[in-house]
Amino acid sequence: MIMKKTAIILFLLLSGCLCASAQESCHITADRAHYRAGERLFCAVTARADDGSISASSGIAYVGLYSPEGLAASGKVELIDGRGGGEIVLPKSLATGNYLLLAWTCAGGRCGKTSVISIYNPHTTARVGEVIVSETIPSPDQAAPSRRSATIQLDERATVSVSLVRDCGLPRHTPVEGVRMAEPGSPEPDGEIISVRIGGTENYQGLEAFLAVPGSDQLYPAPIEKDGLVRFHTENIRGHKDVAFVIGKDDVVGNYTLSLLPPFPERVDLPVPSLTLTPSMKEAIATLGNVHLDTLDIRFPERKPASLYADPATRYAYILDDYTRFPTMRETLIEFVYDIRARKEDGKIRLSVHYREDVNGYYRFDKDRALVMLDGVPIFNHQLIYDYDPALVERIDVYRGVYFMGNNYFRGLANFVTFEKSLPGFRFGDDVKILELDGVSPVHAYAGGHETLYWNPLLTLEAGQPLEITPPAGAEGRFILTIDGFTDSGKPVHEQFFLSK
Repeated sequence: MIMKKTAIILFLLLSGCLCASAQESCHITADRAHYRAGERLFCAVTARADDGSISASSGIAYVGLYSPEGLAASGKVELIDGRGGGEIVLPKSLATGNYLLLAWTCAGGRCGKTSVISIYNPHTTARVGEVIVSETIPSPDQAAPSRRSATIQLDERATVSVSLVRDCGLPRHTPVEGVRMAEPGSPEPDGEIISVRIGGTENYQGLEAFLAVPGSDQLYPAPIEKDGLVRFHTENIRGHKDVAFVIGKDDVVGNYTLSLLPPFPERVDLPVPSLTLTPSMKEAIATLGNVHLDTLDIRFPERKPASLYADPATRYAYILDDYTRFPTMRETLIEFVYDIRARKEDGKIRLSVHYREDVNGYYRFDKDRALVMLDGVPIFNHQLIYDYDPALVERIDVYRGVYFMGNNYFRGLANFVTFEKSLPGFRFGDDVKILELDGVSPVHAYAGGHETLYWNPLLTLEAGQPLEITPPAGAEGRFILTIDGFTDSGKPVHEQFFLSK
């Protein structure tokens, strides 16, 4: 008993040490300082440990755009070895004013360098924060000397963002340093922890819930905790998705509500600099906007979610067009899907998966339940699959073996995959609800825009390798080149040049 208590104490101490060492702050930079409402804002994020080194503790960073009135836009950036890139769509309804662009992780809850972003909306007179109307405005950068090209060469390997933008003559603001968004929480080394709360009169505590991305093998189990809280440890879901929330029980009856718990605070306690408007800025504001922006064919690292199906060799795919098509799922399963058997238990249809052959070569089916899915979404009421139109199904994937998911185990998997990969025409039971989820944003490099001539959020510079940048052929005017990031040891890299042609 003493040894057991000692082990528990050591575990708690080690857990505390791990949590403390995982604290980190995020440095964020954007492709430019000025936008029109409705544009896309591109950003690069680096997570840093307390000692300044690059931190790989988190698999996701949260990005928020804040005005003095609160959260205006948000996004999520996947981090690979402490670095990542992404984008935020600025709502067309944003009011003219200055905003703070912040990034943080759950492991640290702190922002390092914070960008000040000026947003202009010529379609409305609405203003946010302090907006000063003046006849003149100082523009110290206009006197800075310009050159035809710029070269940077580092003594140490680094990963940086590179931004070449048109100098529109609008004023820029000094970055703001240091703000705590939240107390450090549970680290997210593999990806976002998605928190969902169940509301209603029913008590589902102790049951298992599942979060599934239709058309993929991303399936995450989690127990339903007290007060209906469910926390899914994911490996990052990409883009805007409809995801399925499933309670792992075939006889769920009654209405319940679901609410996604947002990871973004509504407000931040940090002063936002004022924005000054002058009549001379009108033309520059009218021409803001990235038209004709081209996506460059550059592959950036991304985290590959582990496959739900641990051993693909156990899979057998029944391609239904290879067989005679039958009008009902019952006939389809009986006639040629030998790995699935349907039987009635207590008046309910139960599907089982073949798990072994006996000495005579006969298929044997276990009474333990199989996990039955439609387009990767668990369906615990097998009658709904039994009644589904087989003409919508392209194939049936069967996996033998035992699969442990959360507190459950299943004797085999059967995934009914439709042509559309989106559960077309399926009648959900009370155990399934669909949620809209904004996952991590895509990461791309761009070129050719009117304002942003070049943007790369994750460019690796080898030690001693010179990088020379010149404005593209045909570009006229004055440009701002910004190179921002960190060396592998965590040393900051920040260079800014004014170029002209």
